[in-house]
Amino acid sequence: MNTQPVDLFFSAEDVIDYFPPEDPLTHMTCEVLMCEKQALQTPFKSYLSDMLALVKKEAAERKALGALPLYERTLP
Repeated sequence: MNTQPVDLFFSAEDVIDYFPPEDPLTHMTCEVLMCEKQALQTPFKSYLSDMLALVKKEAAERKALGALPLYERTLP
């Protein structure tokens, strides 16, 4: 019976050495876009604008009814 502990954690070098050099996983890089391109990126605009409008509408309705904002309510 083997009583020696098993090391389940690998270093980054071990993982990189595991894959052959021609494997696409070993060539993943991070590329930073230029400021002009970053300004064009709006990944959440398509669905957040509708939800933000709904939240603002609900907040205005709560204010008109005299209710406290959700984050200021206390439990009895």
